Amino acid sequence: MQTFEEYRENGRQLFKGENYQQAFENYKRCLKAHIEALSKSDLTILYVNICVCSSKLSKYEKVIKYSTKALELDPRNPKALYQRALAYKSLTKYKNALDDLHLLIELFPNEKQYQAIAQNMFCEFEKTSISDKNQILDDAIKKYSESKTCEDMKSLTEIVNQIHQQKLTVSRENIKNILNLLDNSEFRFKLLLNLTQSSPNNTLLASEALVPFLANLGVDKLSVEATELFEQIIENFVKMYTEEHKPPLSTDPFINRQKYSETAVQHWRQHRYISAYYDILLKYINESNDSGHYGLQIVQRLLNINESFTLYLFERNTIESLLTYNLPIDFDQKNYWDNDENIEIGSVISSSIERIYLAAKPYDNHLKKFYSQISAILVSTYQRKLFQKMIFISFHIFHLNVEVLNFLLVENSSPLTSNLFQAVLAVITPDVRSFFGKLSDNVLAFFSEYIICVLSCTKLKLEKRLKDLLLEILTLAYDHPNPRIQILSVLAFTKYRFKDQTDTGLLLDYYQKIRPILMDHRLDIYSTRAIEVMSFLTLDGDIKEKLIDDTELLNMLYDTTCKICNLVTQSKKNENVDNYKFMPVIFCFVTILSNLACIKNPKKFINFDGEMENKKELKKLAATTGQSLPKKHPKDKKGPVKERIAKLSTPNFFSTLSVIVTSTKCSQRDTGHYIWLSKNSPFYVSSLYFKTLEDDSVRGLAVQAGAIKALLTLCGTLKVDSQPPQDTPGYMEYPYIAANALALIGISINPSVGFTTQTILDSIEPLLCICDFRQNNRRRYESLLCLTNFASLNDETSDYFLKIPQAFHVVENGIFDSNPMIKRASVELTTNLLMNPNFAIKYFVPNADTPDRDEIATQKKERIKLFVLLSGETEDKECCSAATGGLAIMSHYSVVGEYILSIDSFFPIINELVEMADPNILYRVGYIIYNILTTVAESVEKVKNQCGSTICLIRDILSNDQYSKSRHYFDQIIKILKIE
Repeated sequence: MQTFEEYRENGRQLFKGENYQQAFENYKRCLKAHIEALSKSDLTILYVNICVCSSKLSKYEKVIKYSTKALELDPRNPKALYQRALAYKSLTKYKNALDDLHLLIELFPNEKQYQAIAQNMFCEFEKTSISDKNQILDDAIKKYSESKTCEDMKSLTEIVNQIHQQKLTVSRENIKNILNLLDNSEFRFKLLLNLTQSSPNNTLLASEALVPFLANLGVDKLSVEATELFEQIIENFVKMYTEEHKPPLSTDPFINRQKYSETAVQHWRQHRYISAYYDILLKYINESNDSGHYGLQIVQRLLNINESFTLYLFERNTIESLLTYNLPIDFDQKNYWDNDENIEIGSVISSSIERIYLAAKPYDNHLKKFYSQISAILVSTYQRKLFQKMIFISFHIFHLNVEVLNFLLVENSSPLTSNLFQAVLAVITPDVRSFFGKLSDNVLAFFSEYIICVLSCTKLKLEKRLKDLLLEILTLAYDHPNPRIQILSVLAFTKYRFKDQTDTGLLLDYYQKIRPILMDHRLDIYSTRAIEVMSFLTLDGDIKEKLIDDTELLNMLYDTTCKICNLVTQSKKNENVDNYKFMPVIFCFVTILSNLACIKNPKKFINFDGEMENKKELKKLAATTGQSLPKKHPKDKKGPVKERIAKLSTPNFFSTLSVIVTSTKCSQRDTGHYIWLSKNSPFYVSSLYFKTLEDDSVRGLAVQAGAIKALLTLCGTLKVDSQPPQDTPGYMEYPYIAANALALIGISINPSVGFTTQTILDSIEPLLCICDFRQNNRRRYESLLCLTNFASLNDETSDYFLKIPQAFHVVENGIFDSNPMIKRASVELTTNLLMNPNFAIKYFVPNADTPDRDEIATQKKERIKLFVLLSGETEDKECCSAATGGLAIMSHYSVVGEYILSIDSFFPIINELVEMADPNILYRVGYIIYNILTTVAESVEKVKNQCGSTICLIRDILSNDQYSKSRHYFDQIIKILKIE
């Protein structure tokens, strides 16, 4: 027998002589003879030699086999990786080939040949004609259908991926082959899904081929991948239509939206493929017990495409399919009630029906049809005495909103109240404790939720027998050992006041019951309900004090809210993720914080200077919901509230507010979900910022936690000279409150440190909006101070004022205000803006060549004169100082100096200011006189005659150190005037 070295040398000579087959057989004999004795490195060499010979013989499968064996021993072997990459390429397995080449490049970055080969290989496939690609695809389909190997499956998948990435159209024959030759259902539909995702033509071809194919395939044989394919096909057809016929905006006239919806619905009615595939999906939901819930989620996503398509699906028997899906046989069906997944399914059903309701609501005919369908289903179920089924179905409907509930139970021409309550009384035996004792705990939770839904019907009046029954069920839930059931009863008790809510001990008991659930890290329906309970409990002053000192619980609430906000953000980024069900929790948390800080409810209408106008409205609302306005609690007086706000102002608090605003900043989704959910939420968040930022010691903390960005999000829609009318709802005041909070930051935080250039520019217009005379004086004053700080930064900031129409008009109005603080702040802001030459020239400096009667020139001269007169208002030293500062800047322009000299009151005012001997004002006066003397011809004599004697009088005091700044200018003035 030959040794390994002899075999190796013999093979080398054979290969050198191009005897590749003999070399291959030589290495194979060596492998058979010495495989057990060879070292790891020698065996690797042998495998590589075999694969090199196989490559020369075009035996690519063997190249892959032996190079893979070599790589198992030495994963970094360059020859094995290289040979396998070339073999994959020859078999058109481009992804595998490129994977190996990319690994080679990573391992050996200095070997440029690998990079070149990889680039050439990619270009080679890119340049392949569509007919060649179709042929490659056809070969791959047939090969896999015969071999069924994983390698051929991967190769086929890679080819389809490449076609998908290039958005190419495949042949009709290839579509049919995928359906007919591939017997792996999941793989078959997965390939078609990939092909249809990027190509309208492939969508049409797949639709044509699927119709006859599905006729021979039962719904029970459909895979999840098949339903995904149907969803993709339907979405593609809808997208094709909407790209050709752009839907109107929500702000467009109603008649335009109505006409578009009618036309679109008519189009989809006539579309054979959309109807066919949607009907299959509904059938799949109704007949597939195991995976029907996945089809349910697909229907939910389709309902969210756009309003007009939702109206079309509404016509396709969608509501009945949703309401009758996954119903339990009865309350004894333990395996159903113990499955938490059914809770999630119920949520999908409710949100899907809500989507239909929101789409139908604007149109009377569709809304009537919506109510008619639901009423018919419930009445039919009642008439057949399927009382349990009626309760199950109504549960999904009552989760929608109060409007639907009020209509069905009270306002309908045939109210369902009697039928529903008869069904409840028929199902629950008189011995309530015994009835629920035999059932799953989740049945009691279900009925507690059901009661909460029914009680939210604000127009419903309960008869005593029924009210007693509901109270008995809730009491049973309250005493239940499971805290997750207790929480539902506590919610009903606090929300609908079944018990006396003035008993502090009872409220503290509620607090203790919900605390363990709130401290649990799980985010589920029970924890969200617990937060809702807390929003009601914190109406009480004792509970507020309890919570504000419960730092551990408060921090957990912050963390939970941030988690929910992150989930909502995911939904905004990915339309296939719907976490909007958590939105009410954000509102409840905002309510908790507002209760702690005693934020007042928004006024009925915006009336910036008025008192609360909605007290009567609140009382009326409270009476309707069976509640009463809480009396003023001793711990809600000014002192305790101030202490709570101080305790509230933590990094966690400000970070959470910022996260809430960021995750909810869109005003409305196309699906009709209001992102804030409650119209009052932005009002409360803005008010929380304002209340806490009134304490200047926490403003830096708020800035670090993202307050500036959050406040800009809240007030960024404000535009100068677009104030709302007085009949605008009070909750719409929130942008002005947010802008006011932003002003508080800008007053005490150095703008160049706390703000970026962009956030300063973004802040200017909202701040100008609250300078308007219709706003309250405090708000105006704080905004003017903040803008004054901004204007002093640089010319870029002050230039931005020039870009905003009417910006200076707003500031100028303040100069004429009767409030001295507003007046002073407006003058100071104008003076800072005058530092910018562009501003000075636009609003103050007359053009020397412009006729005196020109309107703009006249306005500019009037402004100069105004500043002269303001300089003489010595009773307000700060306003006087600001005005003289403005004159000092303007006097640099000779045309301004000339006009100043022509104003009769100028010299008397100057003399009075000089006699005041105020160091700051005297410095400005000296600057004004010096500028006039050095820029205006023939001004020396006039100045000397009018104020020379006054200047002589102050010569002696100029030697004092406090006048050091003024001394320079007055020495020059005395020299120019030649005063002895």
